[in-house]
Amino acid sequence: MKKNPACSVKPILLAPALFFWAVAVFAAPQEAAQKPPAKAQGRNMAEYELFFEAVDAIKGRYVTEPEQKKLIRDAIAGMAMGLDPFSRYVASKDAEDEESYIEGSYIGIGVEVAMREEGLEVVTPIEGGSAKLAGIASGDLIEEINGDQVAEMGYDEAIERLKGPEDTKVTLGVRRGQSQELKIVTLTRRRVEMKSVYLQEAQGAFIIRLTSFQRSTAEELRSMLAKISASKPKSGVIIDLRDNPGGLIDQAVKAADLFLKKGKIVY
Repeated sequence: MKKNPACSVKPILLAPALFFWAVAVFAAPQEAAQKPPAKAQGRNMAEYELFFEAVDAIKGRYVTEPEQKKLIRDAIAGMAMGLDPFSRYVASKDAEDEESYIEGSYIGIGVEVAMREEGLEVVTPIEGGSAKLAGIASGDLIEEINGDQVAEMGYDEAIERLKGPEDTKVTLGVRRGQSQELKIVTLTRRRVEMKSVYLQEAQGAFIIRLTSFQRSTAEELRSMLAKISASKPKSGVIIDLRDNPGGLIDQAVKAADLFLKKGKIVY
């Protein structure tokens, strides 16, 4: 058994609002199916038939004929949303962007956001991103993107408008708290290299800040704890999870395992 580098340090958790989640990702269908798949024969046929009857009914009775591929994509998205609040459908054209984000590198303005009724709420501005450099902070509300109201867009459209080629610009209308002023900020899209583990020392204590749980978070944390342990600290280590929106659940489990000697971490 490997010696756990965290065993010699005493962690203090600082996380008033942290949520762990797992994301279900589905590849977009290359073409819409016209009948239940062969595997469905003799198994739950009624449910499959009901689905395709609904597709036919919508196509035949709606005021205009909808695009079948869009119907199928929206149906898949609905199935994913029905699982839990954190599972969602990702079209194949967006899968590469999702993977880049998980790996910790992507082109954008550098923010973690959540959809609200009024717009996109900034959950976390990423270190080194143009949003953070411009002073955008957690809790700020992005109400406009290039002059258009975010509230009138869906989440996917709003995110798509924030994206763009490297070194291009996007203009945002940002509101802070209950302010009456909508601040207009123009940001340059750039490649954001996201570290998820940061270390600082204050008043003799080590503070490790985990900004998210990416592919390499647990290993980064293990390495950092080993360095701290080698320095023989006289006080404990503070684990700061504030403004951490979550991420890959396996990385959260592995990070917790660095401190927990026994017991089941996730039920």
